[in-house]
Amino acid sequence: MAERRANEGFTVLELLIVISLIAALSYVLAAQLGFARGTDPRLSARALGAELRYTSERAIATDATHRWIVDLDQQRFRIERIDEREPEAERELSTTAELLDLKPPTPTFESTPIPTRAGDWHRLDADDMAIDAVRVGESEYKKGMAAVAFAATGAADPAEIVLVNEEGERAVLQILPFTSEVRLVEASDVATR
Repeated sequence: MAERRANEGFTVLELLIVISLIAALSYVLAAQLGFARGTDPRLSARALGAELRYTSERAIATDATHRWIVDLDQQRFRIERIDEREPEAERELSTTAELLDLKPPTPTFESTPIPTRAGDWHRLDADDMAIDAVRVGESEYKKGMAAVAFAATGAADPAEIVLVNEEGERAVLQILPFTSEVRLVEASDVATR
């Protein structure tokens, strides 16, 4: 029987093993030479979109404003809870009408990272991806800190988060006002500012 096997050639299993080894070595070689394509920014955008939806849902569940905050210089982000504190009472009341301040007191806010893993600083899931810009309302941030706040109702201001890979491919996440729906749009569909 051993003589018959030698004359028949390779089995399908042996061919599959050889083909998979060649494919794996080709991928490693292509990555080393720089021929491998970068990460699709839409994949990272979908993962980040899930994080933003979680922030909105957590704001609703805890009945407290939360924000997704990003450090664009360090390329890291986390979720924080915003607690509104009562304004401090004035120490002395004025005795004359001219000196009375009739404006309502301005509340102060304090934010703290949420006490779960999402409260820790995170980076995007791919090393060749970056958060290029964050637009909140009419403001655009490319450096420093930026934040998207979600009210206790889950609503948010309109915002866009632009992701880019090393090849310059872009993906844009839009957060729709009031509903806080997070959707992925093609970069070409977004008006450049």
